[in-house]
Amino acid sequence: MADIFANVGEDPRDIFTSSVFALLMSGSVRISEVLALPEDCEVSDVDKHGQPVYGLRFYSGKGYGGNVKWVPDVMAPVVQEAIKRIRSLTEEGRSLGTWLEKNPDMIFIHPDSIHRDRSKSLSEIEACEALGFELSTDQAKQRMYHLYGFKRGDLITLDSLWDKLKNRVPDGFPWINEKAGVRYSNGLFSMQSNILHAQRSTVRVLPWLPDANIVNNDLSPRESLGEGRHSSIFARYGFSHRDGSPMHITTHQMRHMIDTMGHRGGMSEEEIARFAGLADSKQNRVYNHISDKEIAERYEKAIIDAGYEKALLIHCEPVGRDAYDLAPKGPIHRTVWGYCVHDFATSPCGLHRDCTNCEEHLCEKRNQTKSELEIKLADIEENLEASEQAMKDGHYGADRWYEHHKLSAARLRELITIHEDESVPDGSLIRLRQAHAPSHSSRALAARGDLVNNALQDDSMARISKLMEEM
Repeated sequence: MADIFANVGEDPRDIFTSSVFALLMSGSVRISEVLALPEDCEVSDVDKHGQPVYGLRFYSGKGYGGNVKWVPDVMAPVVQEAIKRIRSLTEEGRSLGTWLEKNPDMIFIHPDSIHRDRSKSLSEIEACEALGFELSTDQAKQRMYHLYGFKRGDLITLDSLWDKLKNRVPDGFPWINEKAGVRYSNGLFSMQSNILHAQRSTVRVLPWLPDANIVNNDLSPRESLGEGRHSSIFARYGFSHRDGSPMHITTHQMRHMIDTMGHRGGMSEEEIARFAGLADSKQNRVYNHISDKEIAERYEKAIIDAGYEKALLIHCEPVGRDAYDLAPKGPIHRTVWGYCVHDFATSPCGLHRDCTNCEEHLCEKRNQTKSELEIKLADIEENLEASEQAMKDGHYGADRWYEHHKLSAARLRELITIHEDESVPDGSLIRLRQAHAPSHSSRALAARGDLVNNALQDDSMARISKLMEEM
């Protein structure tokens, strides 16, 4: 895309797509925010060190509101050039928007039109010229009588032509984003109908605004349209993968990539959320694609840099004999809530350290534990509400998260109730039984249908035995 941006021709589609891509690379922005930029979106200032900085004035979605996003210095010249190209491409579109805001019942006369008398009779070809394109006689008649609804013998003038076309003005005009105060008259991407179409001529009197689909469709092959019907910007400039397969990307992938770069670069969660226009820093998790291996390597490096030898990274915590005797079997492990009695030498943790939902965990009653449980319950209830809404919205897999959070909330409330019970001495160890503890065997049994109804009443070994008998 950098190569295409540097060598772009005069095709409006190429200018548009490559410039939008550059703006998406300027920071963690949504495509909807880019396409709703005002024409005067550029901001210049100095930082706390007196160095010049350059940013764009966005209106971020999902409740964040107005936001100046400062462009990294390395991208500033590219973004400035992209803004300049788009501004030039859409200058007439803003003039059209300004005219129609003030004169909604009068056709816009574009700068190249020689037809300026609004009541003068026009031929079919002259009417098309007034709209901004040249057609043959047959094509012009087809457009006037079949597309626009004139009848043979009707008087065609600029006024009567606009009467046929004004219902094609986009819904919501003159607003592009009313909350942000962006109209077609001051929108950076205010365009005219068909300006980006590969075959159709631009209708210079009708306003139009591109959406995310326009961008994504030009960044991907559309094989469903048939051979030769569509080519992406990569194909038009001769780019493909090494095996010859077509290249494609989506506008949202840049947002994920840049947020991940922010995490790799050491930005705080608050900084990343503000940079991305997110109202809650917890939403950063969706965009963070740092792998577990990267996190482990970073932690290991930090420990070594702090003066520890690599061989000393293993941490062993001794356990008193009294605590050990409380465990029904095997070794025990200290947790934030109490003690885990799972034997990790036999198998890894089946609940991914979801201790409060595990029957192999002993919760120790103490004030600090109660406070931690209350904090976790507040988080779980927030997630429970979100998963319930996601389930109502039809998101795949939301029902499983809802059931999980529902169980977790119930168990946490029970634990907190026990902590508040004065008859239970401090230091007591609490075990909550779980009738249907997740395990590989129970999942396998669940796939066997009716076998589960009988098998779940037995212990784990009995369940496994029944499964083995069926195989």
